[in-house]
Amino acid sequence: MLPLTSKHQGRIQEILRRGAFTSGSSRLRWEPVEPEPAALEAVLALFPDPDPARPFDAHLCEQAGLGTLLIPRELGHRKRLFEKQSFWDVLMELAGTPRYLDYSYRERADVYRAELSPPGRIALSSAVRLISHPRLAARIRDLEADCLDLYLPR
Repeated sequence: MLPLTSKHQGRIQEILRRGAFTSGSSRLRWEPVEPEPAALEAVLALFPDPDPARPFDAHLCEQAGLGTLLIPRELGHRKRLFEKQSFWDVLMELAGTPRYLDYSYRERADVYRAELSPPGRIALSSAVRLISHPRLAARIRDLEADCLDLYLPR
């Protein structure tokens, strides 16, 4: 539920009272529950809160998002034969010092955002040649992203 509701107690209580929850193609049902506010608060305290004070560290970044496309570090970091730089290296250079956006319960990571300037979008477009995975390269070529989201897991 947290990817949909974050830690909003009212929304979570409403879903628990309803006894049903749909996420993607999964449909979950249970006997409706009326949780005690203190018990629900204690459970929610087990999950991380957003931490805007957490500095961005490119070495800890595990995923980058361009629009709706998430690129895992391992895929973006593969170098083509005879290339000195990987696509991931270019992404981290373009990121610079991104601003903290939020905590993603779906990705279990802090999310940072870097706006892509027109020269940054051109650099991103020319860096597609560094991708060794043809399908990924084609998907990125088709995107018109104006920002780069970066995910640092906790």
